[in-house]
Amino acid sequence: MDRALNNRLLVGGDVSLNARLFVGSDVSINSRLFVGSDAVITNRLIVMRDVSLNAHVVISGSTLIMGNLAVQQYKYESIINTTTTNYTLIVTEDVSFNGRLFVSDKTFLQDILDVTKDAYLNSRLVVYFDTSLNNRLFV
Repeated sequence: MDRALNNRLLVGGDVSLNARLFVGSDVSINSRLFVGSDAVITNRLIVMRDVSLNAHVVISGSTLIMGNLAVQQYKYESIINTTTTNYTLIVTEDVSFNGRLFVSDKTFLQDILDVTKDAYLNSRLVVYFDTSLNNRLFV
């Protein structure tokens, strides 16, 4: 038997629905919402304040962080820090380039430069301290 209410329904205690609930307009919940299983949102989720996620988070698309990112624990010991606003790259472990490296300005090395094959200089070589050549020099 169907019942129609054309105005408000006020209930003083708990309400149990044994099937689905469809709401044609906004829903206001003035306290906490508990969901016993998956929650599916077919469009955007907008949260006005903090969000706490107490387990894993999987993001399948791009991630944009408008503020700072702080990581308390991480699995690997090498983290690459990139800042695209001032084009700074800091690598805390070894890096390997499998192609060519082009540098358009001065390059500073604070330790030994070891070249396995030939080195070509298209201009002058200036050496400020002692120089050792362990084989012949052709001029």
